[in-house]
Amino acid sequence: MNYVCKICDECPNSHSFSKVSEDNGIHIFYTCPADAIKYNDSVGIIKHYKDTLDSLEGQKWKWVFDSKGFGWKHATQIGLAIELAKLISSKTYGDTLQDITLLNLNSYGKCMLNLLWNFLSTDIQNKIKLSAQS
Repeated sequence: MNYVCKICDECPNSHSFSKVSEDNGIHIFYTCPADAIKYNDSVGIIKHYKDTLDSLEGQKWKWVFDSKGFGWKHATQIGLAIELAKLISSKTYGDTLQDITLLNLNSYGKCMLNLLWNFLSTDIQNKIKLSAQS
């Protein structure tokens, strides 16, 4: 079953977390904060992620995080970033997460990753890969 975010259904591109494909039973999700109209909607974004991942019912997933256009206004959303780090580090979602691929990691993205590092479980830290183009 695919979850549909009510906020994004009413106003497309409000958040940025969507399934782009499935490969050998692994669901692949893409995020680009710069593409999100409501990049600062912490409550809505966390609900979007949680409900989307809950709809997988324990199936495996991968996350592609694209920092293209990631800027100061996105980097200031520290509370949101910490909550996402905690969410994906939880046993519920972290155990099924296969890897996180970081694309186009710019200086703001690197700063955010450094800030979040201690909020990520060791298991999640080990699942982070930098794309060759970063």
